[in-house]
Amino acid sequence: MEDEKQPQTSHIDGPGFIYQVKKEDTGSQIRVSKGDYIILRVYKEQKRKPVVTVLHCMIGQAAKCWLEDHDSKIRELEEWVEKWKYTTGLYYAKFTRNMLGYLYE
Repeated sequence: MEDEKQPQTSHIDGPGFIYQVKKEDTGSQIRVSKGDYIILRVYKEQKRKPVVTVLHCMIGQAAKCWLEDHDSKIRELEEWVEKWKYTTGLYYAKFTRNMLGYLYE
């Protein structure tokens, strides 16, 4: 069986992807907390990309999540899980009790 490649999750995982900002195009600065800077450094090392590339991909991913409304989808899935957890619990309580009774008769 051939090795299946994992799907590319973002541009940053693509080979040789580097987001570059030309010096004359740089128009502003942003303040980054120490905690955020640590996160950026971790991904910089993990992905072996410049911090600007990591930051650009994070912003792009956040925008995609907002556009696709991932928060409401997550809430829907959580509600679905709670419903099935309850249903599965009822099923388990009914049939395991019967099964255990049968085994020990």
